[in-house]
Amino acid sequence: MMIARSYPQLKQSMLVELERWGRDSRLDEVWQFNRQDMEVRLPNGSRFWLRSADRPDSLLGADLAWIYGDEVALWDEAAFKYSISRLRQPGFMHQAAFTFTPKGRNWAYDVFGRPRADLSVEVIQASTRDNFHLDPGFLAMLEEQYGDTPFARQEIDGEFVSFEGLVYPCFALGRHVRCAPDERAFTSIVAGVDWGFTSPGAIVVVGHNEKAAAGEAEFCVLDEVYERNIAPDGTGECWVSIAARLKQRWGIGAFFCDPSQPGNIDAFVRAGLRAKRADNAIEPGIARVSGLLASERLFIAPGCKNLIEELGRYAYETDRDGRTTGQVKKTHDHAADALRYAVVGLQSRQPSRAFVQAV
Repeated sequence: MMIARSYPQLKQSMLVELERWGRDSRLDEVWQFNRQDMEVRLPNGSRFWLRSADRPDSLLGADLAWIYGDEVALWDEAAFKYSISRLRQPGFMHQAAFTFTPKGRNWAYDVFGRPRADLSVEVIQASTRDNFHLDPGFLAMLEEQYGDTPFARQEIDGEFVSFEGLVYPCFALGRHVRCAPDERAFTSIVAGVDWGFTSPGAIVVVGHNEKAAAGEAEFCVLDEVYERNIAPDGTGECWVSIAARLKQRWGIGAFFCDPSQPGNIDAFVRAGLRAKRADNAIEPGIARVSGLLASERLFIAPGCKNLIEELGRYAYETDRDGRTTGQVKKTHDHAADALRYAVVGLQSRQPSRAFVQAV
């Protein structure tokens, strides 16, 4: 059985690679692939299934000799235990292989990260730096984004990192809070938007200076709005009218919005605001903000009091034993999420290019 983290990843990644390998080896000329059941039968009578860990019950009922699982650190622990319990086909040596990037010291750390006296589990740790197939520029980009942070040790070096306490432990008032320069110092200004009504909503305005010298603010939070009980649009005060005022004040080029409310984004667009769905991948976004804070390339204006408070209180969840799970708490995260949307949006934008045509 080959198991992906989720069904979309099974179709978009594992299945694509399997079919490519089948064509290259010409095995696809002799195997029988039942796509409805996601089952492959081979000429010698062997067969294997393709499954996803987001449906743990689908892993039950099979007697297996071998398992491969991808991104197992992101699985629910029940899916891992279900898969291992299927290794019981008579007459074969039972084996399982898993590939993953560590995600904090969760249950996967207990299985693969702790030193073991027995030889039933072998862990092979590899750094992204060891992959000679990668373009050196890609590694340089990762190192620039993550900086000298625990995320770099996790995402680049494959270490099990303990994320204790705060999400942004390197944030300090004395290092990261300073008066913002004139908006003309920035090459682009965008905003991140986190929707809210009963819970707070937030818009955070971020300037980016692509040519910042050492010690200057490459990224700077210029302004914030942090409110409860505000409708997305309407005749009175609403997020559309607030965003329009911020655009006029700062010359905001784009609003990167929480994608969970597409109707709110449409309301911005109808009002003539350049609103986009933000990249809501939490961990990579936190890693980018952490890298900027660690390298002192991100500063916050003193007037952004709610964001400053959240950065000092945004924390990880803990389990019953007091260990961090690697999952962030859904508290004190509204302005912090808006900051993450803006930073990722700025760093993901394509650079401008000049094209010259010879005639």
